[in-house]
Amino acid sequence: MNQYERQLIERALVESRSVSAAARRLGIGRATLYRKMAAYHLGRWRDANA
Repeated sequence: MNQYERQLIERALVESRSVSAAARRLGIGRATLYRKMAAYHLGRWRDANA
């Protein structure tokens, strides 16, 4: 895993309304995104506007 991928994931999560939307933006499945989030210790993502 690399820092560039982590940054892409973090940016997609910030700019998307949900994990599902972030996964679509990244072109990966939601389960794959959750696995990558766990690998990068990003934990459960919450919408900044919630």
